[in-house]
Amino acid sequence: MRPRPQDIPGTYHRQATAFAEARSRAMPEAALLAGLPGHMAGRRVLDLGCGSGRPAALFAAAGCRVTGIDGAAPLLDRFLAALPGHRALLADLRHLPRRPPLAGRFDLILIWDCLFHLAPAAQRRLLAALPRLAAPGALLVFNSGPAAGQAIGMVGEEPVWHGSLAPAQYRRLLARAGFVVERMRLRDATAGGRSHWRARFVGRSECKARLPRTGKLKRYGPNLRG
Repeated sequence: MRPRPQDIPGTYHRQATAFAEARSRAMPEAALLAGLPGHMAGRRVLDLGCGSGRPAALFAAAGCRVTGIDGAAPLLDRFLAALPGHRALLADLRHLPRRPPLAGRFDLILIWDCLFHLAPAAQRRLLAALPRLAAPGALLVFNSGPAAGQAIGMVGEEPVWHGSLAPAQYRRLLARAGFVVERMRLRDATAGGRSHWRARFVGRSECKARLPRTGKLKRYGPNLRG
């Protein structure tokens, strides 16, 4: 049976050990992510789709206070074992809690190797929800496919669904949520071939004037690459 977005939490639950072991062996984007915290000691980081905590550990090492969220409990157990003193919450990214403990304001929001596991509508909802989580000037970092479309990957011994919107769609959704794109790289070799984004939260009012008044979003299509 072809994998679906709704199958993702169960797949990672079953394949937690294989995923965590593979992640511990290979992290080509480590240098890229390690350079993000800068002078962020003491700042609050929200890692959506945190998995076993491999990327989050880079921020913890820089003195950040990390909250990790994932839908697979075995991965959160590994997260807490690797990052004692930090927080982990079991939650479905398709329906994030609207009240505490997520009502705080975070200085950096990371959605790494995760957003593309959500269906297009769920990706739009998640990006629209970020303003209530972001502190003024917060940094948002995530990766996507290089173009609109779908692909099937593997986690351990199971196939998993990947999907992406077009870059133009992400730009518009970010602007609507109050984020200004600072940098976007397609198939970046320093990130293991990932296409990744960095955006700054400035508020919806400032972004509103930058949105085009006409034009339609490109349709979601089957031409994902990379």
